[in-house]
Amino acid sequence: MNALPPHYALPPPLPGGRNAESPHEALLGEVSTLRSIGFLQRGVQRAASVARLRITFSASRIRYGTAVRIGEDLLLTCHHVLFDWARGNAPAMGAVAWFNYQQDADGNSLPVESYRTLPQTLAGDRDQDWAVLRTTCPVAEDFPALDLGSPIPLIEGARIYIVQHPGGGPKKITLDRNQVTHLNDRMIHYRAETEAGSSGAPIFDEAWSLVAIHQGWQRVATATGTAIVNQGLRIEGIASSLQALGLLDAASGHAPPRSADPAGSPSSPAPIHAIH
Repeated sequence: MNALPPHYALPPPLPGGRNAESPHEALLGEVSTLRSIGFLQRGVQRAASVARLRITFSASRIRYGTAVRIGEDLLLTCHHVLFDWARGNAPAMGAVAWFNYQQDADGNSLPVESYRTLPQTLAGDRDQDWAVLRTTCPVAEDFPALDLGSPIPLIEGARIYIVQHPGGGPKKITLDRNQVTHLNDRMIHYRAETEAGSSGAPIFDEAWSLVAIHQGWQRVATATGTAIVNQGLRIEGIASSLQALGLLDAASGHAPPRSADPAGSPSSPAPIHAIH
């Protein structure tokens, strides 16, 4: 299993699976699945950065997706969420991001904070299937921007957690069947549940570092035929492309802040150029 920061470190397996302090307890797996309670708190903090997107392509064509905040006014999602691949790669006419679209512990809906976006700043890479766009104003710090720095290297069997808006509904998280089943330099496979509207959702590792964004399902060959798995796009490749466009600072892993004019008031966000 991946090495974790000390706060999240897991106890090593003991000889014979027995607990050294008591003959009445035993570890039943090869690696303990016990977690610090702070693991849950950290997950809630990270989930605040996730938004539901309502995307408009025409008056009668609406789509939902999931995005994650990576800068002062910059959102990251999948290219196929914001560009209509079935209709000549047409870009969205507009999109609205809902932060805090979720329920509390009693099932009550929480107040949503809504942000309009600027379609003229929409851009991305179809081959890599990522896209970004800017909001019309900086997003509140209640929904912090996540860094795209170097996460702990993933391995097969590592557990991942997808925070998403399935079906365009309230925010949810996957906790079952969430182990990486296959990976390469570009993508990871897993069997964690997703639905339409989950594309673009951030995928976190055990330390709650952003390691990928959810892309969709794939049919893969197996020893006995084929199987359907879910696929995520690794953040390292996306981060490299964003750095090349000047949209990500390599040292900090954060998107640069929005520029300001000499008087100190925020300027209009600069257009982002698409990669073809």
